[in-house]
Amino acid sequence: MTPAKRADPERLPGTVVGRYTIVSTLGRGGQGVVYLAHDTTLNRLVALKFLPPALADDECARHRFTREALTAAAVRHPNICTVYAIETTDNGQPFIVMEYYNGVTLRRALNDGVLSIVDAIDVAAQIADGLSAAHTLGVVHRDVKPGNVMLTDIGVKILDFGLARFIDSSQITAAGSVLGTASYMSPEQIRCEPADPRSDVWSLGIILYEMLTGAPPFTGSNPDVICHAIKHDSIRPSTMGVPMALRSLVFRALSRNPARRPSASALAHALRGLQLPSEVLSTRLSTLAQSANERRSRRSLSGALTPAYTALATAADFIAAHVLKGSAPRIRALQ
Repeated sequence: MTPAKRADPERLPGTVVGRYTIVSTLGRGGQGVVYLAHDTTLNRLVALKFLPPALADDECARHRFTREALTAAAVRHPNICTVYAIETTDNGQPFIVMEYYNGVTLRRALNDGVLSIVDAIDVAAQIADGLSAAHTLGVVHRDVKPGNVMLTDIGVKILDFGLARFIDSSQITAAGSVLGTASYMSPEQIRCEPADPRSDVWSLGIILYEMLTGAPPFTGSNPDVICHAIKHDSIRPSTMGVPMALRSLVFRALSRNPARRPSASALAHALRGLQLPSEVLSTRLSTLAQSANERRSRRSLSGALTPAYTALATAADFIAAHVLKGSAPRIRALQ
């Protein structure tokens, strides 16, 4: 029996993998290692994702890894991370070649507080657009959360299709397992029921609530407590100091009855059709770009600037992006 080929333990700057020269390590975690690399043939920067050495011999992990690339590549849309290819090293290890984005994750932006209402609406609408494109092709993301949303200089990008699946495809994971991140999972996911497009809409509703208030509506000391809250607790309307029409959309997306949630396409349309009060529109300050500049200045002084790709390699944050110094992220529709 031929022994399995193992992944290289480390790819140092200057290491060559096929036509790609490794520039730096962008992030690592239990489910992947991501590198910034230079494509010497097309003369461009790309992000390369590899399985960690511990999973190199795991056929199930390799299957999921390949499925991630195939699923993401099947959905071509301006608001979804572009997968260029899945290739193999000389020693037989697969890796995913992805577009490299200049920006920060929404998780990082939210760490500094709530977004303006205008920015939150724009970000949510772009996420909804990307999800709608995926849903049209029968792809359910199943792990929509701020760490899987990138705010780039060319718009919002949905990342990490590691848990995504086609609606009619068979499950790779064990029956009855819960997949996703507790705070953003829909009630039906928590009940281990099949996730469909309406589950992604619930997760987007959670994100929109968090962008407007600074925290998800359901919290707790551990995943079990959070899951119980999602299934049973009510959302207090008083916690949302936003226009009634916008609040109504958030609550529709967070209906525990999936049939009452709007589709991603309908949600995007409704968000863009909101008639906001003049006092809300007058506070349009391009919050994301300004706060990003301020964060970058503070971290530069403290030496604590961390690439956004740190989120990339965790089990739930497969695909994020790296912050290029000196350029602030902006949301295209706000310019």
